This record gives sequence, C-alpha cells and structure tokens, in this order.
Amino acid sequence: MKPDESESYIGRVVTPEADGAEAGGAKGRAAAPKKSAGRWAMLNTFADVTARTLPLLAGAVWYQLFRMANSDGRVQLSQAELARRIGKSERATFTALRKLEEAGVLTVVHRGSMNAGPTIYRIRARRKDDR
Repeated sequence: MKPDESESYIGRVVTPEADGAEAGGAKGRAAAPKKSAGRWAMLNTFADVTARTLPLLAGAVWYQLFRMANSDGRVQLSQAELARRIGKSERATFTALRKLEEAGVLTVVHRGSMNAGPTIYRIRARRKDDR
C-alpha cells in the first residue's frame, strides 16, 4: 500500500502505520503467538471435519461446551445448565451428549451428581481414532 493510500473499515480509516502493519509491528518485533490460536484450530477442525458427521443438536452442544472450555478442553457444567443454554430439554441434551461420546469428541472426566457437583467434560475436535 502506498503511503497516501488507506482502507476504510466500518467507518474508520486505517493506514498501515496506524495499525502496526509495517515490518513486525510498531516496535519492529515479531508478534508473539496467541494462546487463542490453538482454540481457533480446534474450532475450525470441528467445523470442517467432525460436525458434518454429527446430528445438528450434538454440534450445538459441542459448541456450547467449547465456548466454556479452558485451554486444555475441560468444561465443568451441569446438564441442566447446558440444556438451558441451548434451549432444549434435558433429555435432548443428554442424548446429544451421548452422541458426542460415541463419536469420540467428548469424554466425561468426572460424572457429577447432587452431592458431587457438576460433570466435568473434555472436548476434542476430532474422533480419537482420527489423526
């Protein structure tokens, strides 16, 4: 881009100098890799490879779990709360969770109960046998 050229993004004008797009950013250093890069890769892999093999509700359940997962894919959430978040019955949510387990993209780390707290899940983007 020439120095006198600029691009408009949603009502504001951005030049290469203003957004740090010149060689390595504002201070000349390479940008540090973001921790979110692994999460984006997981989401993209699930969307591109795994989601098309699952029922639609199972994909919605996986996505909700993904939104709440920590960096290693662990989620602590009750089935009732999960059902509320996706707007479906607890029974439908339970069935979708079983489909995800059968597909190999969800593992129950700790099964919750009234006395043991919420269930802890671990999500994966691909089936265990896929690499």
